[in-house]
Amino acid sequence: MALVAALMMALVVELGGVPASAQQAESVAKAAPVFRAGGFADPSVVRYDGGYLAISTSPHVQRAIARTPQGPWHRIRPALPRLPHWAARNQAIWAADLVQTRAGGWRLYYSAAVGRGDRRCIGVAVARTALDQFRPLGSRPLICPPRGAIDPSAFTGRNGRPYLLFKTQGLPSTIQLLPLTRDGRHRARHAKPRMLLRSRHVVENPVLLQRGKHLVLFTSEGHFGDCQYRTVWRRSRTLHHLRVTRPHSLLRRANTGICGPGGADVVRGSERRPLLFFHGWAGGRRVMYAMHLHWRHGAPRVRGFLTRH
Repeated sequence: MALVAALMMALVVELGGVPASAQQAESVAKAAPVFRAGGFADPSVVRYDGGYLAISTSPHVQRAIARTPQGPWHRIRPALPRLPHWAARNQAIWAADLVQTRAGGWRLYYSAAVGRGDRRCIGVAVARTALDQFRPLGSRPLICPPRGAIDPSAFTGRNGRPYLLFKTQGLPSTIQLLPLTRDGRHRARHAKPRMLLRSRHVVENPVLLQRGKHLVLFTSEGHFGDCQYRTVWRRSRTLHHLRVTRPHSLLRRANTGICGPGGADVVRGSERRPLLFFHGWAGGRRVMYAMHLHWRHGAPRVRGFLTRH
């Protein structure tokens, strides 16, 4: 029943509604969002030749571009106008992730509904440039566990091997890691997902970074429609020990002034300084914010909002 309730809530939001908790407790942020037109949830942000490109949870994967991370941001045509045959029609694509290949092409990992139920599976689409329309690959999903899979997130290991993180649907939450082929288009031969994290509570939107000798895992925790939704991080020297590391708060209402700061993504800004893009509730929708990200003794910290142009 918890899964059904969560999915019904997601449908209400993507159709333009807003949870009562966010209506009643929406905060006034310390800075304006960098992009808010029409809502922009679960942002995945990358740099490309023309500046910055962001995608969001939405039908057909909506996109926006800007020359600088502060904006102004402008919508362009959707990334995935044609869904694969295995995906259900008229359903939003959740929390997609965009990544550039070493050969210069682009891959889009996305979570789409299958059949008539609530289950979702993850597929991959490709394009020559970041602004092209993406073409779904394969007649079957890349990964489709019995419980369903959402929130795909690409990660490249030190040896150059690509991996895909994802969350299994429902509770308990698990964050899993799937080895991919070198081109990132298929699961590696005989590869099975490896569980990195398990929780009785909602843990989602994984982003994994390699920082020196440590791995840092960012996740969102709580219910996305609640102002207590937050972003946390965990750090470990090995994948195996991530499951036993303690979560540390990074973004929450108390230190941002934003209702439900989550769905975070890390991107390199000017002078190679990292930026953290994320969504929060404003005006009845989830909109995109950005903050400077820095590291202190190996721990991530946020400092200052980007000011919208």
